[in-house]
Amino acid sequence: MEERVFQGRRGGEEAMFQRKRTSGKLEIRFSSLLDRIDAVCREAKVFLERAGERRTFPAELALREGLLNAVLHGNKGDSGKTVRFSLERRGRWWMAQVQDEGEGFPWRERLTGKFRKDTLSESGRGLLIMKSYSRAVWYNKKGNRLNLLLDAEDRGSSWEGGAPCRARGREGP
Repeated sequence: MEERVFQGRRGGEEAMFQRKRTSGKLEIRFSSLLDRIDAVCREAKVFLERAGERRTFPAELALREGLLNAVLHGNKGDSGKTVRFSLERRGRWWMAQVQDEGEGFPWRERLTGKFRKDTLSESGRGLLIMKSYSRAVWYNKKGNRLNLLLDAEDRGSSWEGGAPCRARGREGP
């Protein structure tokens, strides 16, 4: 197991980044700061590449959207709150989880309801992107822990065009 911890101040804000990596799982806990999302995405890309994945962009895109939602909407940009992220191989799939300390949201309505068609809006497209690039998307009952089921390359998926997604109507796989 490889572990890395960073704690310090950034621009007057407390900044924390903790990573645990084994051969089969990556776990990261970080302060709700936008620049930490880039660090998590870099770690996830390296982890996937070391596991033999060659096409990581679709997974990175879905993960980035989930992480952005956790920092901006879940934790409302409060750097005193943390986000937990994990990525692990589960048989023929990659399972990613992103959990924030927020109050949650009515995810079933948003995933199965009609999305706004306003492409100029500053928000509202993250769930669509995650659905487009994941096999399945669901949250815990509260709505503050995202679960993404992603294709692994050895399943024969090329990631091109995204995988058909089904929004889960219940908590858990």
